[in-house]
Amino acid sequence: MKKWISALFLGALCTTSWAQEAGRPDPAQLFQWTTDQKLYGFSHTADLYANEPFHAGKGSALIKDVPVKVNYQYGGTTRSVDDYVVSQKAAGLLVLKKGKVALEWYAPGINETTLWESKSVGKSVVSTLMGAALKEGKIKSLDDKVELYIPELKGSAYEGVTLRNMIRMASGVAWVEDPYEDPSTDANHILAAGLASGKAGNMLQYMKGLKRAVDKDGKPVEQGTVWNYNTGEAFLSGLVVQRATGKTLSKYLEEKIWKPAQMEHDGLWILESKGGVSFGGIGFNATLRDYGRFAQFVLGNGVLPNGTSALPARWVQDATTWFGPSALPDFADNGQYGYMWWFSPAFDDEVNQAAPLTTKTGPVDVQKTTAKTSKVLSNRTSDWTFVAFGIYGQMIAINQLENVVVVQWSTWDNSDPVELEKFPTDPYNEESVFLNAVIDALHDR
Repeated sequence: MKKWISALFLGALCTTSWAQEAGRPDPAQLFQWTTDQKLYGFSHTADLYANEPFHAGKGSALIKDVPVKVNYQYGGTTRSVDDYVVSQKAAGLLVLKKGKVALEWYAPGINETTLWESKSVGKSVVSTLMGAALKEGKIKSLDDKVELYIPELKGSAYEGVTLRNMIRMASGVAWVEDPYEDPSTDANHILAAGLASGKAGNMLQYMKGLKRAVDKDGKPVEQGTVWNYNTGEAFLSGLVVQRATGKTLSKYLEEKIWKPAQMEHDGLWILESKGGVSFGGIGFNATLRDYGRFAQFVLGNGVLPNGTSALPARWVQDATTWFGPSALPDFADNGQYGYMWWFSPAFDDEVNQAAPLTTKTGPVDVQKTTAKTSKVLSNRTSDWTFVAFGIYGQMIAINQLENVVVVQWSTWDNSDPVELEKFPTDPYNEESVFLNAVIDALHDR
């Protein structure tokens, strides 16, 4: 680890040194940032983008539990937490069991007050805020058409698309998400060139110009039939929340979750432009522990300290009911995507070990898989770990059955490094294997 830290930080142990060594990174060149520029950029959002704060409640420090020792098998070797943070190029790692801190780790220069940018983890926050707006009655139904809230989309390819299909990313509208480094992709346009421009209305204008997707026979794709990951639709989902509530994502998050859930620190959210709308595709910034507190809020189905709930009764279960068209055979047979949450099982390739409490297709009878427990998993959709993912290794993982939360900040070299056939070099798969090991290690607590 010492060798990696030395190379990664070039001997710098404070954020000022990062700025001197790496220079202030150019937001328009996001997908070309070096590791040092990511470290600076992900932890200094306020220096790079228009933003708006959201304010905390009266949160107290989380209680520390006995540190958990985690070992896992990966790539034919036994690895430790130290090995994991090196392999993942982690900047922060937090594990909570029953709301208590079982593991907390920061890279040099990162600490408990650092605000870290979520990347697409923010999509899951947006989805949750949509649930809050539904509970409040600001959004009438997920079957509402998007133009009810964004009338500018009338006459566009999005006219008639339901909110449900939009947050499941199944609109039927053509969109190219990756490779992110390719300037011709739609995601590159809005995440790099578009967001960095700071021009009001730029995002919505771009989304209005998209066309319907067509199938192999040249026929328009019907909404709800094809899953296609789309950061632009997360922007639109966030805009729906803002139009429905009359508040930016920052202000609505503050009102419905951040203050009532008693978060400890203020955070901030990236805006499309100064004084403009919040960008729902990415842009949520908070401390590591407050990421964990948000995850605890979701784990508890939105119940607040005062006993009321900010979310509909079945929201989390519905949000993690995997959408059939997002299925990936032999990996996530029942679907890998819900309402902007992911199912991310670990491959069992006789090198990587499958979860002790799950298989790659979902929950199993624990009595048949481990002698440590007499529990039997039910068939609830959230009985296994569900995850919010962001590029370059950002993650919130939640397991309701085991009452475990894991938060990770990272600076992976590549934005989308998935090579499912190359198990030891696929960081997403290593994350899942590590999560399984954490859950197993904490099972009896």
